[in-house]
Amino acid sequence: LKSGKKVAEAEKKVEEAEKKAKDQKEEDRRNYPTNTYKTLELEIAESDVKVKEAELELVKEEAKEPRDEEKIKQAKAEVESKQAEATRLEKIKTDRKKAEEEAKRKA
Repeated sequence: LKSGKKVAEAEKKVEEAEKKAKDQKEEDRRNYPTNTYKTLELEIAESDVKVKEAELELVKEEAKEPRDEEKIKQAKAEVESKQAEATRLEKIKTDRKKAEEEAKRKA
């Protein structure tokens, strides 16, 4: 029961992240209709989906009986990899914000 609940929660998080990414995509289309590249916000939202999907896979592996420790280890590594990418994108966003504030101060 407990692991089933965990899987359901993880699935819900994936759905929420996907909705957020979809909303961001639509907002970007409205705000920047001529843009052909993704905004940083959209990349962050899509990256969050990948993190949540990786977490879901990990929860599913941990819920399996018998547990396959090798697959669990791979799933954990996948989560860490996706989280690292999400962190990298967040850092770019923070750095840009700092640069903008710095430019405003100098102006």
